[in-house]
Amino acid sequence: MNFINLGPIGTKEDGDLKGAFHLNGNHFMIHENAIYEIEPIENVKQSNLPKFIHRLIINQGTNHPIVGQTIFQALQLVKSNFIDSKIDKSQLLNISLEILQEAKVLEQEVESYCALEKKLIQTDIENKGNSIPSIRDVTTRCKTVFQKAHHIQLLINNIILLFYPKLIDYKADYKTFLINVSEINPTDSVLFEKIKSWSTSMNLIREMRNKLDHLNTNQVSVKDFYFDSEKDPRGLYIMRPSIKLDSKKAKLTRTDLSKVFPNTIYTIISVYQDTLAFLINENLPADLNLTVNEIPEAERENKWVKYGFLSAQGKVYI
Repeated sequence: MNFINLGPIGTKEDGDLKGAFHLNGNHFMIHENAIYEIEPIENVKQSNLPKFIHRLIINQGTNHPIVGQTIFQALQLVKSNFIDSKIDKSQLLNISLEILQEAKVLEQEVESYCALEKKLIQTDIENKGNSIPSIRDVTTRCKTVFQKAHHIQLLINNIILLFYPKLIDYKADYKTFLINVSEINPTDSVLFEKIKSWSTSMNLIREMRNKLDHLNTNQVSVKDFYFDSEKDPRGLYIMRPSIKLDSKKAKLTRTDLSKVFPNTIYTIISVYQDTLAFLINENLPADLNLTVNEIPEAERENKWVKYGFLSAQGKVYI
């Protein structure tokens, strides 16, 4: 891959360059704390005008968990020629980049909520008055979080379809994928057991999104800060905002949003990473004698990139 000398890109705070890839005619440069896109400018006639421009895509890089688990993990497994040539690598990277961007927005929503909740609780403690904190748009915030998480699930489905066309419908749930792929390629591998363990959590995200979208208050209940007389007969015990789900397909006892939201990010990104590892492992040419394995944390170049290729000749991660 040849890069044009563009002069300085970014700032010292961006850290060292850790990776690069080419996609849709543009170059992408991944630093420790930032990702930049370099785009050629077409039909430049004046010699004093730049032929390339660069823009900051995300102000986080390989040091950030979500970046490491998504695009950097994808690059680790796609950069080689090990994958079956029938798989569209460019499209795989394209979807992975979109997942990263969606996950970044999801993370911002969760961080914004958690910071607000913490601030309101601290203010209430300091005031020592007879008021109660309130987040009036708490239901809307729940909708946004689960809509974003569900959208990432649909993008994961698009990655699945790159490896197994027509295996599932684009809008299928994760359990359907697990059932269908096990019928085509029965396996008891460690990776398959790992993705099977996500089925319940993925179903919960899907059901949360569906019930919140339709405001089915009989099955999903979102509460702002409220007094709980069961905790304190005087009714002075204030509970944090929370959510409860009681549908035929999934159940969640009333749980604080400050726990549910971060766990939703962890779940959906872990599912992406584990699913990608499984799909690539199942589509490696047999004559290579390679498998996709989890890299021991002490041996990782990036602690968030947990999968690499393991040679049958020894524990050499490529």
